[in-house]
Parts: sequence; C-alpha cells; structure tokens
Amino acid sequence: MTDRASSATVLTPREVGLHLGGLLLVMGLLALWYWLSTGARAVPSLIEMLGDDDPSTRVAAAEQLGHIGQAAQAAAPALSAQATRDVNQHANTTAAAALKSIDLTTARHVMTHFSSRLQDQDAQQRRTAAAVLGSLGPVAQPAVPALLTAAHDPDDLVRRNALAALGSIGIPAPLITAALVEGLHDASSIVRHGAVSQFAFMVPVPEEAASALTAVLTSGDPTLATLAGRAIERSKQDPSPARALAMMIQYRTAREYALHQLAQLGPAAHEALSAVLPLLEDDQPFIRYLAAQTIHAMGPAAQSATTVLQRHREDRDPVVQASIAEAFRHQPLQDRQHRDSADDHHAPNFTLAGPSDPYRLLGCRARRTSSPLGHHARCGLSGARGTLASVLIHLHAAPVRTGLQSVSSRPADGRPLYRTRPDDPVAPGQGPDCTGAYSSTTGLWDRLCERGYGGPSHLDPYRSPRPSGCAGGPGVFLPPRLAPVCPPGRLCVGATGRTMAGARER
Repeated sequence: MTDRASSATVLTPREVGLHLGGLLLVMGLLALWYWLSTGARAVPSLIEMLGDDDPSTRVAAAEQLGHIGQAAQAAAPALSAQATRDVNQHANTTAAAALKSIDLTTARHVMTHFSSRLQDQDAQQRRTAAAVLGSLGPVAQPAVPALLTAAHDPDDLVRRNALAALGSIGIPAPLITAALVEGLHDASSIVRHGAVSQFAFMVPVPEEAASALTAVLTSGDPTLATLAGRAIERSKQDPSPARALAMMIQYRTAREYALHQLAQLGPAAHEALSAVLPLLEDDQPFIRYLAAQTIHAMGPAAQSATTVLQRHREDRDPVVQASIAEAFRHQPLQDRQHRDSADDHHAPNFTLAGPSDPYRLLGCRARRTSSPLGHHARCGLSGARGTLASVLIHLHAAPVRTGLQSVSSRPADGRPLYRTRPDDPVAPGQGPDCTGAYSSTTGLWDRLCERGYGGPSHLDPYRSPRPSGCAGGPGVFLPPRLAPVCPPGRLCVGATGRTMAGARER
C-alpha cells in the first residue's frame, strides 16, 4: 500500500519539464520586472511617483532617483520642485539630497532658494531651510556664511539644524569647527547635543575642538559626555587618517565619504593627493567636485597638482569647473606661470592708463610669473617671489568709489595708499615709490569688506596670500556691476602701469 502511494507521486519526464519551464518563466518575468524598474528605464515611472499624494511614496521615489544618478537627469526639474515646494520636510530633504548625484547646477539652485529662507519670519521655514541645506552636503558650501548666521537664530531648532547643516557641509573646516565649538556652549540642550554629535563623526577631531570636548566630559550630561568621549577616542585611534582614507577611495561605494573627510583634513590630506587626482576624471560630477574641493583644501601642499588642475579647468559641469578653478587659484603663484603661454585668452590686451581714468588704484602686486624681479628695490619687497606688478582698476561704480575714498587714505598699517591722478605719468618702472604697498593693500581690502563694499567673489583670488578672512587678502577689486572683457573667473590684470581694457558696467 505504501509502495503504491509513493509511486503515484513520481513525476513523469514531461511533468518535470513543465515544472522547470514554469519556474524559468517566473524567473524571467521577475528579471524583466527588475530590469524595467532599475536604471534609466525606471525614471519615467519614478518621476510620476514624485507627484503621488502619499509623502512616503514621494520620498521613496526621490531616494531611488538619487541612486540612479546622472541617468536620472530628466527628473531634475521634478526633484527641484519637490525640494522647494513640498509641504513635507522629509520630502524636501530627500529630493535635495538626490540632486547631488544627478545635477549639481540644479542642486545649487535649491541651495540659493533656501539660503534666503534662513531669514524668513516663520521659524518653521527657517528650520526647513537649514535642514535642506544640510541634505545638500558639500555642494552647499556657498551657503556656509548664511548658516553661520543661522547658528545664532533665536529659535533652538533653527540653531540645531544650522549646526547639523554645517557639519554635513564640512568645508571650509576651520569656520565650521569654530561654529560647532561655540554650539557646545549653547543654552539649549538640543543644540549642544547636535553640536557634539557632529564631532563624534569627524576623523579626526580638530585640535581646536579637543579642549572643548574634554570639558564636555565633566558637564554632567551623560549623553553629551558619551558622544564627546567617543569623538576624542576616535582621534587617538587614528591621529593621521589620510592614508586610510586614500585606500578607501579605491572602493566606489566609499569614495564619497573618503573624499569628504579628506577635504575636511585640509593640508594634512596631502598624503592622499596621488589617490585624489585621478578622480578629477570620474564619471560622476559630484565625485569630481569633491576631488577638487579636497585639493583646494590642501592648499600649497598640493602644488604638484597644478598641471593636472590646469588640464581639467574646462570640466563639462559648471559647478565642477568653478571648483577646479578655485583649487587652481589656490596654488602658489610660481606654480601657475605656464598660464601665460598656455591660455592667452586669460590675459587679454590692455591699454595704457590715460587722463580719462580718474579713479584708479595703484598697488604693488606679485605677478604670476617667476622670472627675476625687475624692480624689487622700488617696491621694497626684495624677499618677494615673482615679478612685481602694479594693478590699475577701473572703479565706475559710485558706491565702490565712495568706499575707496573713505578708507584709502590710511590703511591698516598707517602707510598711505597710492592712487593715480589724471595727471600722473604712469608707465612701467615709474610712478610713486611703493614701499610697503603690499601690506597697505591688505588693510584696504579688509576695510572695504568690513564696510560692505565687496567680498570674496569681487576679489581676485589668484593673488590671495591667505584663504581665510572676509576679503581673503589683497586682490583685484571687481565691483558687482563691472564685467571685465575676459571670461568669468579668468585673470584680468596687466603689467605695471596698465589697466583693464574694456571693463564696463553691465
């Protein structure tokens, strides 16, 4: 009886074939469904999901589009709309985060939108603005000044979100570290927790923050003490993480994290330079952007990267291109001398200054070549490197002209600032003695910036001897209404006794 029952369950060869065929059909359908649901093929349906009534569906769609990356370019407008208009904050932040991997230019537009919202009368609008800026990460670096202001907002949650956003952006590290250290002493416990949690994930903790975190260990708040202790302990375990992070760059899934951490290390990351440089050719714009930011943060320690940066200055992504240009400008002048011959359009023709140019500023400047100095003695800078040049600048904008007149008579070091007059004979090797003019112009730019007449974007960072500060050191002052003849971001200076040709008001 048992034998007969068991024999009835044995499948015939035909039945086995039918079962296998059905299984293969199901597997094929599942594979087809997966193929249609991933990559660029899924973008149209995911864009449609962004308009769903359910916030969780919109969030899930934005996350998936972010994973797809550049292939989801068609979704950029819809993601921008969700980031800026959705009533759900989680939907806002998820859409903004997705744009980092899809379209950096659109991500910057979202950044601009929310930077202004940090001043909104509605506290909830300010909270959301700070949260969205944080979700953009390092792409939102231009929003750092606005977030530093928001870190002193009267609303506790705005301050917490602003500090979290600064920690997410991470660069420039010195400014952000100072804000987070200040947050450790905030009157609100949620702000203090938010500040210390940012240090818990830094590798390593900056020296200037270590003493503040040590004080937190005895603050009486066990949660704060635990996070502070964890941050300090991690720094002791790996005081020089650049090499380990350089190894992580080899793995695509860890590349973004490693680059972001290296950018926050600043000059200490120079050990990883050889691993970072190839990423300027990565197929993902966000990775190229982070690579450029990392090199920029290294400063002069990355001077060997000048040639590679020059080669990639025409990156196809405008945000990456600007970042590479900034990293290039941050290198020592003597390492950029090849620009004169490599890119003639960077130095357009100039005309001799004449009596029709009544408002000009004359200052001794280090020119961008490393040829022997022809007039060291005249400028009193015998220890300087590079050919000295005097830069003449058109100042057609009345507010700027007024600003110059109000601060130019006695700059910070007490020496007079040299300005030409219509009847001044200005030619190479002539003009007033310019001893000490370099330090004098440093004080001038600082004063102009303090009085609101200009900022970093209006100065020529090619000649900025220091990366920090409002004005960033001496530079060519470009009023907002002036458009030099050279392309945006290019160098617009002439030799001694010459002035920009064709500068005009927009």
